Amino acid sequence: MGDYRFLLALLMCQTARAYGYPVIVVDGSPDHARACELLFAAGATQVIQQTEPGTGASRRQCIKACLDAIQTANLLDIAGFAHAHGEFSDIQVIAWIEPEKVGMVAVLAPCIAMIVAGYDIIIPWRNHFFAPNQYPPYQALSEARANAEMAEITGLNLDWMIGPHIMSRRAAELMMSYRGQSRIDPNVKYDDNWGILFIPMLWALQDGMKVGSCPVDYAHPAIQAAIEVGEKWDEKRDVQRTALVAAMRQEAELIGLKRAAA
Repeated sequence: MGDYRFLLALLMCQTARAYGYPVIVVDGSPDHARACELLFAAGATQVIQQTEPGTGASRRQCIKACLDAIQTANLLDIAGFAHAHGEFSDIQVIAWIEPEKVGMVAVLAPCIAMIVAGYDIIIPWRNHFFAPNQYPPYQALSEARANAEMAEITGLNLDWMIGPHIMSRRAAELMMSYRGQSRIDPNVKYDDNWGILFIPMLWALQDGMKVGSCPVDYAHPAIQAAIEVGEKWDEKRDVQRTALVAAMRQEAELIGLKRAAA
């Protein structure tokens, strides 16, 4: 429970509560009972124990829990129990973020507004990505290179590597459908950790969903930037970038994606 990412997750829950956002957390901690106690005390609305191993599985589980909560709230509304569903009343937007990205909570509002206005997926754009003390230099360069390579594949200049996705319900359902394989050929396998944030974006574009960007003044946690530096982290980022760009390029070709107009 002393892990810096868990401590940041607690702070994220506190911040979300202050902004009035309900939060669903999928927890894979060894001591789930203690994690629940701490997360609920920090302001989490629901805490669910992770049922399948892997990052992709936990992300699917979290998105499904959000969709289920919204559906339940809507059914209660239809049945006439307008006050029975509490914090999930009238929710139309799902924001998936890594729990350690505390600074994202304060800048969600304009991203949410764009979904309400008709977008299906909004990827925040970090205004201060290259500012001093924001990210380790190698991480900033690696992610900028990945963003450029993915823009070449899709025709969209987005901050692909930021992580958070703000989505409509239909976009969330599409994202949840990803199982680490191609939409066209299930024998073509992709990464099922990071891939869920990338490959379904191609499908969304192919389906005509409205995808856009929203500039935000996101501040990266200083403790995370200080710890996640060095040769081990640089190698991990190289592996991540190379695998994701290759998978995006392959899937775009398989589905016959037409690049968006620049």
